[in-house]
Amino acid sequence: MDLLEFVRITSSGIGVSDTVIQAGSQLGHYTIIRRLGAGGMAEVFLASQEGAAGFHREVAIKIVRPDEGEEGLVTSLINEAQLAAQLAHPNIVQVIDFGTHEAGFYLVMEYLSGRPLDQLIRRRGGHGRALRC
Repeated sequence: MDLLEFVRITSSGIGVSDTVIQAGSQLGHYTIIRRLGAGGMAEVFLASQEGAAGFHREVAIKIVRPDEGEEGLVTSLINEAQLAAQLAHPNIVQVIDFGTHEAGFYLVMEYLSGRPLDQLIRRRGGHGRALRC
């Protein structure tokens, strides 16, 4: 069974459940720290990944929003995960994990601290100008 078939079989009303994601919530082996933002199809959270011998790193987790849980959006997240996992470039955030939880599908990515790109673009007066962080 492929991933898209899994989505169709395991979801009634594809997407996420009514699970509330907040600081301290567990999502697989990740602990949510705080919400970073939201876009057209998903919310993004800062989370902590803990491992053996004190291993720790911060990651960004994208989760399809509960009110946006249509099959097309879940399919978009799956496609994003599959495509991003094939890319390796210093200017592209790395995909670390992709999974399911009672909250739905989630995509775990490398976390880059700093100012949001949209703020940098607005500060520089729009598109077409070099950005310096």
